Amino acid sequence: MNAIPKQILVSVALSNRFSIEAIDELYEGLLLACDKYNVDLVGGDTTSSVAGLILSITAIGTAEKDHLVYRSGAKEHDLICVSGDLGGAYMGLQVLEREKRIFVENPNIQPDLGGNDYILERQLKPEARKELLKNLLS
Repeated sequence: MNAIPKQILVSVALSNRFSIEAIDELYEGLLLACDKYNVDLVGGDTTSSVAGLILSITAIGTAEKDHLVYRSGAKEHDLICVSGDLGGAYMGLQVLEREKRIFVENPNIQPDLGGNDYILERQLKPEARKELLKNLLS
């Protein structure tokens, strides 16, 4: 909506398969991202899940009223722009899924992730592009 994020709420549902250490690592990563993007983690909810891990994150931000953009504002013939590497994260996921299939077939084989650092980072460590908002507003 062209807002600058200020706070997030994180709701987590997880199964008993997750260790306390894994949950600590999850929150360490969330807090690292909050610090990097100058956003406060202000609350959320925690509950159990029979389906593994479920995350729901709500971002709250500020924007000048005349800069707000709503999906309902889209009109026929509007120009739609994308930025960044389209498909990079998807390709990283494809590599990870390929290596998982190979590992399931033969657990003695080590994953071959060499030469795929860039697309793996797009999948495993996505980065918000906050400079883009500044460029669009100027």
